[in-house]
Amino acid sequence: MSPSFSALVEKISGWTGDTASLVALLRSSLPLLQENAETLPNILEAFSMESSPVVFMFLLEAFVTVYPEADHRKVCEFLKSCSQATAASAPSAFTDLGRRLKDWAVKTSQPKLAILPLRSAILKLQPTPEHLTPLHADFFQVCLLAKCYHAAVPILEQPIYNVAADVLSTTPRDFMLYAYYGGLLQIGRKEYGAAMEMLLHAVTTPATTVSAIAVAAYQKYALVHLIDRGTTPVLPKRTPSMVGRYIKTELKAYQELINAFTSGNVQSLERAASAFKQAFEADGNWGLIRLCLETLRRRKINRLTHTHLTLSLQGIAEACDLDSPEVAEDYILQMVGKGEIFASIDERGGMVSFEEDPEQYRSAKVAALIDARIKSSIVIDQKLAEANNAIRCDPAYLSRLAPQRSLGMAIGMDEDVGPSFGA
Repeated sequence: MSPSFSALVEKISGWTGDTASLVALLRSSLPLLQENAETLPNILEAFSMESSPVVFMFLLEAFVTVYPEADHRKVCEFLKSCSQATAASAPSAFTDLGRRLKDWAVKTSQPKLAILPLRSAILKLQPTPEHLTPLHADFFQVCLLAKCYHAAVPILEQPIYNVAADVLSTTPRDFMLYAYYGGLLQIGRKEYGAAMEMLLHAVTTPATTVSAIAVAAYQKYALVHLIDRGTTPVLPKRTPSMVGRYIKTELKAYQELINAFTSGNVQSLERAASAFKQAFEADGNWGLIRLCLETLRRRKINRLTHTHLTLSLQGIAEACDLDSPEVAEDYILQMVGKGEIFASIDERGGMVSFEEDPEQYRSAKVAALIDARIKSSIVIDQKLAEANNAIRCDPAYLSRLAPQRSLGMAIGMDEDVGPSFGA
């Protein structure tokens, strides 16, 4: 143990100053702590998570930085047990601990171990539940790897209105990964509408270059759009121009698949899927491609309910490019079970009778859904008004607006004087 390190340990052991000064000292001493990382496990025993949480956090961060393969169970315990004040005192160090834990959990194939600690860490980092933290994406990632989609729901369904980069050092990449992984979680939960909304955030994030995150998000967004809406996905005007150009010129496999799907021809879709199967598999999207094929067949069956009262299973199989009447029967039974169509099958005659939707939309469930949508719209309207007022009072915006106003006033004065005519 070097003399300077011994002096540092002695100083922080008898610390009587304020927390901000202690954080500044420990942050500036991180290189020294990392140089003496082999002694930190013994020193950690002398500090308690309860009585010296800030010191414990920095010592732990220094140790796992140097020894990323070491057991991170103490990190798990700290993230779950420390106070919100401790997290707020040094958010960058707290965030780094969370990310070290995620990296260790992923590398050791133990993503489940990081779920509860990271969820707890997010709640402690957030000034309010509407704030995005740098750990949101890491939490979503371990939930995905562990296939524990339900564990992400409380964080996933909480609306985010504030990135707060100045408070938590959240970056555009953090936001894009939050949106991307959040979209994947919603796909896993079969909440396709919510998945599209999240993925679209990743695609339309303001950018000066094309990122791999935006491209991957668009690929999944396009496929989910086909599955959920059955129409060609159209990107909004706020999409960065270079991202839009890249999608049109470089993602030809997806463009051909979209064209084949919207043509309504199952065989064309199968050919497009087979032609680019290697690319789709490399992108990790083959499962969604197969779902697109199944969705197109289901949509064709659904269309038949609008034009026929009865139809044979053989006729359905031929109209929807299914292999046999038995396969058509399986599709009908699955769709009836999910409430996608309403029909009955005459086993003896092999005939299907299509029926009308019995739902009259008068139930308490429907009323509750409408009420929730109205409340959500009111909240969004309030948030937009707050954002508008904040922009109108922002000094940077006002300074940019001032020359335009001056120019407008000058033009107005000229117009008031009126045209002059020569003699």
